[in-house]
Amino acid sequence: MSQTRKRAVAAWVLALAAVLVVTRGTENRSATAAVAGAPNVLVIVTDDQRNGTMVAMPKTLEWMATGGVTFDQGYVTTPSCCPSRASIFSGRYVHNHGVLQQGLGSKLDQRSTMQRHLEEGGYFTAMAGKFLNKWNIGTRPPYFDRYAIAGGGYYNHYWGIDGTVKKIPTYTTTFIGNKAVEYLTAFNQSNDAKPWFLYLAPFAPHLPRVAETKYANVTFAPWAKTPAVNENVSDKPAYLRWRSPVPDSTIQQIRTEQLRTLLSVDDMVDRVMRTLQSQGELDNTLVIYLSDNGYPWGEHRLPDDLKFEPYTELVQVPFFARWPGHLAAGTHDDRLVANIDIKPTVLAAAGITPDPAYPLDGRSFLSADGRSRAFTEYFYDDVNSTGVKTWASIRTATYQYIEDYDQASLNGGTFREYYDLTKDPWMLTNLYRDGNAANDPPIAPLSSQLAADRNCAGSTCP
Repeated sequence: MSQTRKRAVAAWVLALAAVLVVTRGTENRSATAAVAGAPNVLVIVTDDQRNGTMVAMPKTLEWMATGGVTFDQGYVTTPSCCPSRASIFSGRYVHNHGVLQQGLGSKLDQRSTMQRHLEEGGYFTAMAGKFLNKWNIGTRPPYFDRYAIAGGGYYNHYWGIDGTVKKIPTYTTTFIGNKAVEYLTAFNQSNDAKPWFLYLAPFAPHLPRVAETKYANVTFAPWAKTPAVNENVSDKPAYLRWRSPVPDSTIQQIRTEQLRTLLSVDDMVDRVMRTLQSQGELDNTLVIYLSDNGYPWGEHRLPDDLKFEPYTELVQVPFFARWPGHLAAGTHDDRLVANIDIKPTVLAAAGITPDPAYPLDGRSFLSADGRSRAFTEYFYDDVNSTGVKTWASIRTATYQYIEDYDQASLNGGTFREYYDLTKDPWMLTNLYRDGNAANDPPIAPLSSQLAADRNCAGSTCP
């Protein structure tokens, strides 16, 4: 680390003692610049990566799990790509940022994003990979000084790169790593004392799940299926009850294809982290790794194209953070954390107070604050064409309550599910549909709480 950087870090340590951590109570203050010596920030977001896939990413585990914190209860608030990414950028639930569907990325108010706050707070900003669905790759993503964006895919795709659109033959994950190293080198050479924000969004392991050539034939030990795979779905919503079991061969093929693509993401993460290490930047960089949503491997008879439901496999994702000296290395955190917590955490680390015009629904996981329940929601999206209607859910450490709306075959149009996660962690038995009315939890308080959460904003949110 340069002497300039060391002095800046020392100044930041002193400044931190005088800076109030950005929490939900600071939303009424005006936006501020980053404190002197604020940390660099690296956020990595994969596409459709579920829990259980880190078996293909030993190098990432070494950096992020051994070197940082594993959040065992990490969730996305909406299991759908574009809405989830808008929540990551804004720190807000879908019902507040307005990107209700996949094709509505342009509706996100870019002034609500963490990149806006960081750029205005004195950070270099850059991104490489996937931005928001339907975004014109010839248009600069706001508040990023440098960028390379594409719509998805693996080989021979068009990219928008700092104002120029061109076709790149390189495997996309490798190319994202190339750009990351390029940006980090440029930041270091331009002004080593100035903090930076780098957002990397590889397309893996999303369809069509094309492996890098060198990994095309890698095999993995077979997956031991959970009790949820191909379960009896007679107690589930109508869009699931008619589905046939998913063949074991299909499940194993999907898993293998996903893991092969993640081998390249593992290489990319390792390359970026080694670059930071060689530049002397690693110790003063907050790194966060997560996915935009999970993915089914036949649980609840969910096929390959159905990833938009409230069940664990779709809303729980790999979730890691590391920041030496601030987050204890090699630890596990069992708090309920979510994608809406990324922006509050990043701003807290930078000492930047958010714009009160955009109240944060999430909270910084750098503080001791925690939530007693996780709220998830989904709005009907005809682009997904899966039969999934609008739904909302409350999840705690002991239960999950779900309301599926617009179910025309039901009086009132709402289908309810309740799972005792202590006795039934795989969500096999919907207590409202098990034929035993005596074990049905009272609906009124649950429904009332869910209705409030669907309209929450800022400090009123879970």
